[in-house]
Amino acid sequence: MFDLSPISWALIGLFVAVYCIPAYLQAARSPINKIPTIGPSGVFTSYYGALKGIWRTSQMIREGYEKYYGGTFKIPMMDRWSVIVTGPELFDEIRKGADDELSFHDAVNNTLQVEFTLGKGIQDDPYHIHTVRTPLTRSLANRFPEVQDEIAASFIEHIPAKEDEWLSVPAYDTVLQLVVGTSNRLFVGLPLCRDPDYRKLNIEYTREVVKAAFLLTQFPVFLRPFLAKVLTNIDINVKRAMRHLGPLIEERLAREKQFGPEDPERPVCIV
Repeated sequence: MFDLSPISWALIGLFVAVYCIPAYLQAARSPINKIPTIGPSGVFTSYYGALKGIWRTSQMIREGYEKYYGGTFKIPMMDRWSVIVTGPELFDEIRKGADDELSFHDAVNNTLQVEFTLGKGIQDDPYHIHTVRTPLTRSLANRFPEVQDEIAASFIEHIPAKEDEWLSVPAYDTVLQLVVGTSNRLFVGLPLCRDPDYRKLNIEYTREVVKAAFLLTQFPVFLRPFLAKVLTNIDINVKRAMRHLGPLIEERLAREKQFGPEDPERPVCIV
């Protein structure tokens, strides 16, 4: 028997009253309970299923697919239920769903814990979605020669051709380098898109975001703001990025002020 002080017991009681009981009642009344479950479905036993699912998610999904094809099923995760939809009819229904019914933006924010891993500013003002969806996509035809040039340069650098000889390369790391170089040719242009440290920052930060998001979702919501300070390096990575981007942005703003839209060296604009 633990010898806890009255204050400790009071704090435990407060935690149960403020967090555990409301969470239990909300889970018990949730309409999602009507969806078939793979694994334990109880309010508390589902956490055991979530722990098992960390190592056998693919088997659970396969089991649900075989049992409930054409319908839906759910599998437990530490922070939520993951609902799996199967069959072309339901796929089509999701495709037709309005943004206020099925929000991809909210799903990404939740999955990547954007508020903590990328910053609250990105969560509240997702300007990048509009930029990629409309002006960037519209300008791709004009930017294709640059993309083609960067792909060719990346292949020469990372998969150099050898006459009459096989070349072995690490597939995952090589693809990362190709994607980072090509995408940044669009976003920041030459020569920064080929800067080794800037490329390394892109890759490392992407990995950190995914890892931190996974770890954060294993804990209750109220603990995440505190844990995020330990598990993420937003400020450090932003400062590192600005060492590369700051001079570039300042130079372009200065040229814009001096020459305006007639600047002969102005990069192809995506807005």
